Amino acid sequence: ITSHTISNVRIVHLEEATAEAHALIEAMHINRMKPNRRLLLKNSLSISAERIGHRWQIQSLTFRNIWREGEPSVLFPGAKDGGTVALAASAQE
Repeated sequence: ITSHTISNVRIVHLEEATAEAHALIEAMHINRMKPNRRLLLKNSLSISAERIGHRWQIQSLTFRNIWREGEPSVLFPGAKDGGTVALAASAQE
């Protein structure tokens, strides 16, 4: 079971052809078979976009983990609970 909440959405830069926004994302992941096993994550999200014609195209999308609580193996099979898990992801075109 997974639940996501997005908050504090802010447009931090807006011009005719470029934009940048930031937000916070909280994700709760619960193991269906063992509901007492869970993972709670708080992440920041940064987006850069460029206007192309009448549409906005995402140029970069970056998630950064701020903190986590619980068992990483709920979301990342094979992860060692209590250990370090790489939770940052970035996609660029």
